[in-house]
Amino acid sequence: MSKRKLYYLGIIIILLLAWAFYSTRVHSIPAPQYTVVEEGNGFEIREYVVYAIAETRVSASYGEALQEGFSRLAAYIDGNNSTGETIPMTRPIVVDREDAQERNILSDESDVQETYRIAFIMPEYRTLDSLPEPHDVRVMTRIVPSQPIFVKNIACIWNCLSPKKQENIIAKAEEEGVTGKNVLYARYALPWSMPFVVRNELWLLEE
Repeated sequence: MSKRKLYYLGIIIILLLAWAFYSTRVHSIPAPQYTVVEEGNGFEIREYVVYAIAETRVSASYGEALQEGFSRLAAYIDGNNSTGETIPMTRPIVVDREDAQERNILSDESDVQETYRIAFIMPEYRTLDSLPEPHDVRVMTRIVPSQPIFVKNIACIWNCLSPKKQENIIAKAEEEGVTGKNVLYARYALPWSMPFVVRNELWLLEE
């Protein structure tokens, strides 16, 4: 093998190692605390503690909404707020179709633009009163009350809120005696993570 080929091979290996290191950084990012109420084959029912979120609504296709929502919320925690402070990143990023309970449609197949809610969970020590006001009026903060959530792991980055995936988690929950229609996508993986190290979830809110 020529020196040039060895050089390029070395560059590729270094980039792959850097990509793998970046992908595993998600494990060092804190997540909200919860208690596992029940667990079985491929699912858990969790009871989360009360936590605060910053969220924004975006009317666009799923991919565009996720990108725009992430940009707005990242700016908020990076200092685009009333105190200029930086708020630590947490996981997961939570994505919801605004009217999911009524229509249960989360695909991009229609020409009609959908409205999605994208949320960052705030650090557990932050209360609503202690959070700075967003400068961007499209970003809001609120409290999420404690509630049971049916959770299923998925190896997915794109199109994770497809009707088929929703139907699968709803059917799985019904087998366990849990009913609900509002399906959320909880993304733990960092953007551009390696697909095979992705750990993401679908959350079904119990009715």
